[in-house]
Amino acid sequence: MYDRAVEENRGSRLYIDYTQHAPGKTIIAPYSPRATKEGTVATPLFWDEVNESLDPRDYTMDIISKRLNERGCPFRR
Repeated sequence: MYDRAVEENRGSRLYIDYTQHAPGKTIIAPYSPRATKEGTVATPLFWDEVNESLDPRDYTMDIISKRLNERGCPFRR
């Protein structure tokens, strides 16, 4: 949730919304493990990977290192 009052009151300081990391929240850092039985990882994607067949279960802790070595990181382009 965006709060304009927070923006106006913070001046040049950085605001970190720590409440978004509470249990039940969905915001997560890139390459963080998700709490799933499959061991999925919050994986940044290249645009060509975003399609109808996209399945988060394809991005697990078992394959993330290989993926980074083969494709690289979308944030580095």
